[in-house]
Amino acid sequence: MPSRNLREAAFLIVRRKAAASRTLPMLLAGFGALLGYLWIKDSFSLSLKAFMLLFPYLFLFLSQDMFRDEIDSGALENVLFVNGGFRRYLIFKIMILALVGLSAGLMALAVFAACGLGPGPARIAPGHAAQFLAGALAGLYYLAVGGYLSFFFKAGSNVLVVIIGQVVLAVGFFLSMMARHGWVEAVLSDNLTGLLGKLRFLGIALLFPNSVVIKRDPLLIGGLALAGLGAFYLEWRKIKKLELIRR
Repeated sequence: MPSRNLREAAFLIVRRKAAASRTLPMLLAGFGALLGYLWIKDSFSLSLKAFMLLFPYLFLFLSQDMFRDEIDSGALENVLFVNGGFRRYLIFKIMILALVGLSAGLMALAVFAACGLGPGPARIAPGHAAQFLAGALAGLYYLAVGGYLSFFFKAGSNVLVVIIGQVVLAVGFFLSMMARHGWVEAVLSDNLTGLLGKLRFLGIALLFPNSVVIKRDPLLIGGLALAGLGAFYLEWRKIKKLELIRR
């Protein structure tokens, strides 16, 4: 199948799967409800901050059932994907999911911007654009890591692996911060400067990508971007070497 037709078929398949998903609409509705609650109970500013910090997780949830379920289900043996077309389909799928995540984030940001046009303290500042771009980078990193893990985990287990891992690490970080000279406290403090401090914070950023929304240092952003590209490259290698077992 020509690449253009295969790309259109991939978009149609991804759209139908998203429409048939039960978890994605619930997550989006819950996220919207949380932002609305924060806005009503506290302020526009807090709701916007929560959006900037949490919307990268949308990319992570988009990576569920990304590869392993497709491979094991036998769907890639369809005549649409003959002559290695299934490999191009999987690559197109990565691009489409990235576009979906970015589009959803931009639409939500547009809602905030539109609400900020009215009277009152609700306003979108130029700095919010930088925060959004940093969040988008974190989201693409999640998509890359979650996508690579989906070669080994199925039924959304790749998402659970990332979230449970972050929870366990967060508990460890909290215990470290309880200590008088915890290393996490040193990393997050403004007193720790220089290359060593930035490299330490980069280590945290690779585990908690959302943190680049708070500290948008060029070294951190560059390191996260390179790590994300590395994960996408590993996905590409896996796809290129993928061979289907005929049933």
